[in-house]
Amino acid sequence: VAFLGWFFPGRSVRDELSNEGVLPVRYFPLYRFIIRFIAPVAIALVFLNGLGLLKF
Repeated sequence: VAFLGWFFPGRSVRDELSNEGVLPVRYFPLYRFIIRFIAPVAIALVFLNGLGLLKF
């Protein structure tokens, strides 16, 4: 799940977010960036914190 942004087709994600093109998705590039880069790092940080390897 952490790397879904790299393997799931962007067109499919855009279609889901826009209700098959009915709704505008101006934020799609930002959404894709967050799913690809920010979310995996955040998941890793939470995981490492849960293991006690990081303290924050």
